[in-house]
Amino acid sequence: MRKENFNLKEAYNKRTFDAAPTIYRDKSFVEIIYLATGLNETSEDPKVLDLMSGPGKLTGELVNKSPANYYCLDFAGSQLSKISPEVSNLRILAEVQSLPIVYESFDVVVVRFGIKDLTADVQPEVIEGLFRILKPNGCLIVADMISPEGTGEWLNAQHALKQELSGRNPQTEGKCNIPSESEWIELLEKAGFKTEVFGRSVSYVNTSAWKKSKQVTEEQLGKLNQKIVDAPDHIKEVFNIRQDSDGLKIDYPLVVLKAIKLS
Repeated sequence: MRKENFNLKEAYNKRTFDAAPTIYRDKSFVEIIYLATGLNETSEDPKVLDLMSGPGKLTGELVNKSPANYYCLDFAGSQLSKISPEVSNLRILAEVQSLPIVYESFDVVVVRFGIKDLTADVQPEVIEGLFRILKPNGCLIVADMISPEGTGEWLNAQHALKQELSGRNPQTEGKCNIPSESEWIELLEKAGFKTEVFGRSVSYVNTSAWKKSKQVTEEQLGKLNQKIVDAPDHIKEVFNIRQDSDGLKIDYPLVVLKAIKLS
């Protein structure tokens, strides 16, 4: 039976992405995603799906670069309602586990910071669903966090704690799964995609942004910060964890994967 994200949805609806970590506004990261889509090389009028789109920030950036038919899909109605008509009127309120989309109907699917928040058992099913809705030779762009070697257990525990404090119920909604780079590629290739690493980046996070964007309260931020401060030395080194006058900071490595559905 599919798990319903009731608690997570309620918390996600309240989130303010304008105050989220700066990676959501990073032009260089958007440029990598844009070039990976190949939209800069097409003269046709492609159909593009921004999966788990939130308030459509990524679509807003892409539409300024290339005209196309941009669809935004998310499970949070209040986030979709924030998308202006100039960005897209093509909005789909749905769970990624059961896409209400005709097979082979999209040229490009982009998902930024979404699939890692699904459980390990659901991720393959969702990726297989994305394979089905893409046209032959269509591409899926996954832009997300990775777990560097030897960090997966700690990183998933830290991110799961943040989600639980944000409202997710791990007993009914499960826990996140942040794959390593090779595990991401394996997930995509098992679904039938030909996959390449198109680019890499880093999310430079000041943890205070989690409070400013209404993901956690001041008290909850204290618990998260303690989890990060108590990390083993090798974790602190990999994620460059440091404290300065501006607050606690952590650097999350990112990857942009381009996966092609071969005809």
